[in-house]
Amino acid sequence: MKSILIILIFTLLNIINKSVLACNAPSTGVNCTSTLLYVPLTQPNVTEPFLTFNIPSTLSNSKSIIGSISLESINEIDQNKDVVKKIPFTNWLLISSNTLPFKYTIKTNELSLFIEINWSTNQVNSTSNYTSIQFSYNITKYQFQSTSNTLSLTLIQSLSDSQVSGGKTACGVSQLQQNSVFHQEVKLGDITLLGELNSDSYIDGQNQALTVSQVNKSTITTSSSIQTSQKLSINIPSFSSFAQFSTNYFPIKEATPITSTYTNGTICVSVAAAKTGRTQQEVAAICVGVIGFSIIGLIALHFFDIGFKTYSDTRIQIKMSGNVQFQLASAKKRSVAKSAPFKQKMLRSNSIKKNI
Repeated sequence: MKSILIILIFTLLNIINKSVLACNAPSTGVNCTSTLLYVPLTQPNVTEPFLTFNIPSTLSNSKSIIGSISLESINEIDQNKDVVKKIPFTNWLLISSNTLPFKYTIKTNELSLFIEINWSTNQVNSTSNYTSIQFSYNITKYQFQSTSNTLSLTLIQSLSDSQVSGGKTACGVSQLQQNSVFHQEVKLGDITLLGELNSDSYIDGQNQALTVSQVNKSTITTSSSIQTSQKLSINIPSFSSFAQFSTNYFPIKEATPITSTYTNGTICVSVAAAKTGRTQQEVAAICVGVIGFSIIGLIALHFFDIGFKTYSDTRIQIKMSGNVQFQLASAKKRSVAKSAPFKQKMLRSNSIKKNI
């Protein structure tokens, strides 16, 4: 009785937790703080099933991060994880490019692979919607070397930012999580490209779960750019007629960007903030200009001082010469004035002498 009660309590708590954590789209994530994003429809690549698309972000000068999904190879793998046969991906044929879904096919002597890429816009309400991308696969006409072997389809998903803003840090990481489905997450800054392997996979008409393994992951940085990606392998058991399965992808905006402490393997790039002051070249040019102008000013002032001094000396000389002449003329006048009475006295004396 006690054990039954404990089971009922745990069941009730599980139901409560699920109801509390259930998010209403476009909200998503553990605490419903992330947001499913709308991404405008992109045009398909004409030579291979390779998608690139712009995802809005707050961490790029271009205001967007580039997401991409592509197929790399398909190989037959034995029980020892060794490649026993490589099947080249060449001569893809784009069947449909003007309407959705985009359809590709490749046919070789070994197999026939048909892919549909569906780009869906999910309407939440009149003002909100989000994008989901689905790759559907149908593989036929393949002869396994052993029924214990598997096919390994290698996919690559990535996010990149070619120009991180000055003064900002962008971090990236890739990880594979297995819950009820396989989650393939590529994170860059505040953006996540989430991939999921659908559980409704069919091998010869029978529902059979597939597995996903991570081949490798990488985050590459330069002084102002960053790209994070992971290579994943979908493992397909042997079949006699066909294998059908699909993967879904969702661009998501996180509430906060990841940092270097997010998890092991996180790599970041930091871009220095643009300087608001003048550059060294500008300062040097200004100094040269100021010094040159000062020298020219000093030279001009020197010549002006010489000219003014010469002019002043000339005026002084002229003034002194005028004063001397004026003094001579005044002295002459005084001399004449003093000699006039004497001359008159002499004239009167001469007149008296004549009368006598």
